[in-house]
Amino acid sequence: MNFQKLTILATLILATTTLAAASQAEITVFPSESSTRIDSFTSYEATIENVGPVEDTYTFTSSNNEEIDIAPQRVTLGAGQEETVNVWYNPSQDREEGTYSFSVTAESRATGSTYNGEIVATVIREHDVEMEVDRNSQTVCRGQTATYDVEVTNNGIQQEEFQLSTDQGTLSQNTVTLEDGETKQVTLTTKSDTETNQNFNLRATSTTSYAQDIENMQFNVETCYSSETSVTPTEQETAGGTTAEFDVTIRNTGTQEDEFTLSANTGEFTENPVEVDGETTETVQLEVTPEELGKNKINIEAKGRSSTSTTATLKAYNGNDMEITYPTQSVNVCENERAEVQTNIENTGETTETFNLETNRGTLQTQEAEIQPGETAEITTLVDATTLETGNYKVKTTATASTYEEPVKTGTTTVNVENCWDVSMNVVPEVASAGENRSVVYEVQLENTGTQENTYELAYEGPEWVNIKPSNLTVGAGQTSTAYMYAGIPFKKEGNVQITATATGTNTTTSQTVELVIGKEIEEAIQDNSNQLSNGITGQFSQALGNLQTSGNLVKLTAAILLALVITAAILVREW
Repeated sequence: MNFQKLTILATLILATTTLAAASQAEITVFPSESSTRIDSFTSYEATIENVGPVEDTYTFTSSNNEEIDIAPQRVTLGAGQEETVNVWYNPSQDREEGTYSFSVTAESRATGSTYNGEIVATVIREHDVEMEVDRNSQTVCRGQTATYDVEVTNNGIQQEEFQLSTDQGTLSQNTVTLEDGETKQVTLTTKSDTETNQNFNLRATSTTSYAQDIENMQFNVETCYSSETSVTPTEQETAGGTTAEFDVTIRNTGTQEDEFTLSANTGEFTENPVEVDGETTETVQLEVTPEELGKNKINIEAKGRSSTSTTATLKAYNGNDMEITYPTQSVNVCENERAEVQTNIENTGETTETFNLETNRGTLQTQEAEIQPGETAEITTLVDATTLETGNYKVKTTATASTYEEPVKTGTTTVNVENCWDVSMNVVPEVASAGENRSVVYEVQLENTGTQENTYELAYEGPEWVNIKPSNLTVGAGQTSTAYMYAGIPFKKEGNVQITATATGTNTTTSQTVELVIGKEIEEAIQDNSNQLSNGITGQFSQALGNLQTSGNLVKLTAAILLALVITAAILVREW
């Protein structure tokens, strides 16, 4: 049993191997390349060899069965055998001159495998004619003559005569004799008095060979020139000085292209002249910018091979307008200074306009402003406050649209002239006394009586043992601040000393002189200045000393002096 299975398996393997080997073949073509005239043929030999181990049958076909013939078309070859079949190539009459490649195929019946060989054929046209028509389709108007220029060329290799014939019209000559490569021109003319659409053939045929060419021609007779014109809209309004657009449509109702020259009693066309193909329309824009107000009639005309006209109406109105505003309701300016008043003029009209400007006070930066619609111009008016007293002044700006001298509008704002820089000084006590090697502190009170914050530099004229702290004060409008002037009296110094305190700020200076009595009896100094010192630290201290000495209590007097020195030192430390 096992032996039988092995025998069957071996037989199947052998059969499979045999079939695989049977699919092998080789094909060669001789010659690989040949040539032939268009009215002849050329031949090849295709040899096929069975290189497989078993017999097989092969069937021959080609890539162009209409021009290629093969005989025999089927061969049976044993293993290792070969056979040659004949292949003929006969080009068709309309085959163009040139070199072409084709394939010869042998198909194995056993396996279906194919084997290819290639043949190359060069086709030679000894006789050939070609016509070229300048315009093979023409359209003319009724009664007009259509002319066709025809070039006839001999593309053969020898002289030849060609007969020319047509189904329509008249030829300038019916035969032409051409050398090889020569070209001659003939003319075909035709016309009709009625509308027609015709197709016809023009033939060039050799009187001695197969050479022939046919050109298909077309002849159309039409009503050529007719037109209509319309405008959209027929009536509209626009602001004077702005541009209104009208769509002008030219309809060519004829069959031929026409060129129309457009004209109008006002405005400009975006395109002129206008070419319009037959039975089509073209639309161009007429742009009109009216200068005069009122209703205007527009006459439009289109002239070509035919003419047509239409009308439209345009009403122009005054579209100028403006609005005058101010960034702020009022402008504050100090005495002896100049104010810049900003005025905004917005063009709320529909056209770019030049506005003439005037003011009742001050100097305008510009006398006119050209403003586009929706845009705003900032105009500056300079107001000189050096010639004005403090108070409120109305500033008016008047704008006039220049084109039609209207509208005219006025805007008003206020300029407030203020006393910006002023100061009041009060130094207390105005008169003070002290013994040698003692000290006195003065309060320097600065009140800003202007309308602007100011910074004051503090200085003094007097002995070098005087000092002011702080040396500058920044005081808000209407506010009061205090500095301290310290006089540290040196040893063995006596007599009266005058000290002048000065405050200098922006555009203002003030000063006050106080007197310091040195070495005089303290109670006398207090008696002389009791009213002035009642509000100052030093005045209160001197009054206390007077009370103590009046009581005759010297010990208490000494203690009070020491206490005053301590208080003075504390104040100076705090302020400095």
